[in-house]
Amino acid sequence: MIIQNLDTHCVIKWRLTDICNYNCSYCIRKPLRFEKEYDISSCILEIRRIAGELSQNTGKPVKLELIGGEVTLFDDLGDLIRAFPNVDKINITTNFHRPVEWFKTLPLDRVTITASFHQEFTKISDFIEKAKIIAPLCKYFKCETVYWKEAEHIDEFINLCKENNLQYQVEGDLNDPNITFNQCSSTKKNPRYLVDGKYYLTRNSYLKEIGHPYIKTDNILCSRDVDYIYIERDEVWSCHRPWKLWEYHPFAEMHPCTRPSKKCSMCGNISFKSI
Repeated sequence: MIIQNLDTHCVIKWRLTDICNYNCSYCIRKPLRFEKEYDISSCILEIRRIAGELSQNTGKPVKLELIGGEVTLFDDLGDLIRAFPNVDKINITTNFHRPVEWFKTLPLDRVTITASFHQEFTKISDFIEKAKIIAPLCKYFKCETVYWKEAEHIDEFINLCKENNLQYQVEGDLNDPNITFNQCSSTKKNPRYLVDGKYYLTRNSYLKEIGHPYIKTDNILCSRDVDYIYIERDEVWSCHRPWKLWEYHPFAEMHPCTRPSKKCSMCGNISFKSI
């Protein structure tokens, strides 16, 4: 098996917080919602170092993805973004609750935004009007929403995004057998993965095809911690152990899967190769 991540960047995904101002009934992070204090300033220095090591190891530029919880709860998010001059792209995933003028204070020329629509808390007309203003100001802007059992907004969401020339994606629930990828749509043009010679737009589209929310990783080489780093607050969450940021260095090359279960949901941009 060969699963090739087609992203042209190394990716650092940094979960700044689990706190959110919404309380969506289908939120998969809800059981984990807590907060602990940590020194963001020292984290910035260490993540800049890790970004430099990634770029040197791989020869690829680095993309930093800021996720939560809700990252725009940080009032000084703009200053945090400006603190990473050695990162080529910075993406924020947000429920888009902040007003237009607040988003305009961010360095949008360096930012890509994934704006999530949640029908329980937002009017779709308000969401789309805000997206129409902010999207042209960003390097890249995408709307997304989740197809879940009580979702009533999917058709309207897709139609409004199309009418206003907004990139969009509808995520399906891998654990719901009643949801197929015919019900989920996307205007993303570039496939994300190449699996044994076949292209897939998302990891979910591949996992759904094989009928599992995971792949078995016995005798598999993995690129996690080589070109994809996942950080929770001030810790790197590797598959086999958490590391404090200041203790951590990326792997130089692909390595045998270190997950004890030998089952991987491919939650990040990861390549695999049979040994």
